[in-house]
Order: sequence, then structure tokens, then C-alpha cells
Amino acid sequence: MLKSNLAENIKKYRKKKSLTQVELAEKLNISKHSIISYEKGATFPSSDILENMMELFEVTPNQLFFPIYTDEDEITDKEAKIKELESYRENILTTVKNIEDNASLIEYKDPVYDEQGNIIEYKDVEISAMDQAIGVLVKAIDLENLDMRLLIEVFNMKIDGEIKKIDIK
Repeated sequence: MLKSNLAENIKKYRKKKSLTQVELAEKLNISKHSIISYEKGATFPSSDILENMMELFEVTPNQLFFPIYTDEDEITDKEAKIKELESYRENILTTVKNIEDNASLIEYKDPVYDEQGNIIEYKDVEISAMDQAIGVLVKAIDLENLDMRLLIEVFNMKIDGEIKKIDIK
């Protein structure tokens, strides 16, 4: 379900920005085949690519993975915010679990530049599934370099704190 929602949303937001698959690939500095694979749900983008997509499409992680549908006439703004935060928590933790369970090692060559901005060499970069999952969670709570269990605990506390700030009466 996660991959199919993400695949549909990548395609939807790409079209909303009036971009072709080639244009999106160029903006993300990846191959057209990667975009095709993401839109078919065959592969899962790395956390860096997801972050770039969210920035380019001007969407939140929640919007990219799971669009929220609420009936504004039936739900107050505060209830909607609580529902959104709880959904956001669930979606991020589901995403993290899915990445941990299903993501494969990402390997690529990262250019190294000289002072004039010329590429002088390429260094090998590897991103493990765990690092990809940590990246998603860190970006969701704006913390860096913490243990995964601690990140999850802090993330849950952050969402609970936001929910408590919303006073429903």
C-alpha cells in the first residue's frame, strides 16, 4: 500500500507541476528509468530523493505518502489537526518499518569538486536500508545522529506533545 500510494502521488505531483518524467529526473539528478520505476511502484526512492521530491513538489511527507481526506463539515479544525498528527506519526513509522524491511543498499558515485567547481573524481557512496530509514525519521523530527529507538521515542513524544497543545473543548 505504501509503495502504491507513493507511486501514484509521485505521478500526480509531477503532472501537477507540468513536468515530464525526463524533466523530473533532471531536476532530481537521477535517471528517467528511476522515475518510471518509482511511478510503477517497482522501487522505493532513497530518503535524499524523497526529500528533494517533497521540496520540489512543495508537499509534506504525509502528503507524498498518504494524502489525508477529511470532511471539513464534520470535523473541527482541532480534531482535524490531531487526526493529521496521529496519521503523520503512523505514516512515518510505517515508512520507516517498510524501508527497514524492504529497502536495498543504495550505491552510487558522488562527484568531488575542486575549488573551480570542476569534477576531479567520484567517490563511492553506500546507503544502507537502516540509514535510509533513519534519514526519513530524522527529517520528520529535525534531529540528527541519534539511535533509531531513541529517534522513534522522541518522534512519538513530539507528536504527543503537539496533540496535547491542541485544546479540544
